[in-house]
Amino acid sequence: MKVVLASASPRRQALLTQLVDSFEVLPADVDEESFVAHDPVALAEGLALMKAEAVAEIRQDNLVVGCDTVVAFQQGGAWTFLAKPVDEADAKRMLRTLSGQTHVVVTGFALVGGGRKVTGHDLSRVTFKELSDQLIANYVATGEPMDKAGAYGLQDTSKTFLDRLEGSMNNVIGLPIEKLGPALQAFVAG
Repeated sequence: MKVVLASASPRRQALLTQLVDSFEVLPADVDEESFVAHDPVALAEGLALMKAEAVAEIRQDNLVVGCDTVVAFQQGGAWTFLAKPVDEADAKRMLRTLSGQTHVVVTGFALVGGGRKVTGHDLSRVTFKELSDQLIANYVATGEPMDKAGAYGLQDTSKTFLDRLEGSMNNVIGLPIEKLGPALQAFVAG
């Protein structure tokens, strides 16, 4: 069964090459705002499944891998989600919010093909150092945060932003290969 990645993310594509020899890239065209969930696991897995199902309608004889990464933190018992920033001011706001704080990064994945569906996820806890306004401004000026949930890529910033990571770095980057690999093997085995 041919594998199709329902994501345009170059980071996910690079990580998937560690699990699969060859695959097609076909980004999902879905309205992510239409899916509502109140916790990061349900949101990440639900969006991943939505993306995988959308591409599976086009590639019915393939194994479609859908993914979604959610950055979130709790305030007063409720979850606040940080999507991709809409502009530089939004990116700066997000990074100021995360500065000196612990948040979770959940990447959900969905495997759809052959009439079957499987979902899973990984969760990492990330604690940032205190970030100066100058450091935030310099990072935002690079353009790097603009296509990333939470306005950062740990692969870009781990030395300057990261105080502590509990969990998978690959998960934070966008594809939890440690969990996805066994799920793919089990799915293919049937």
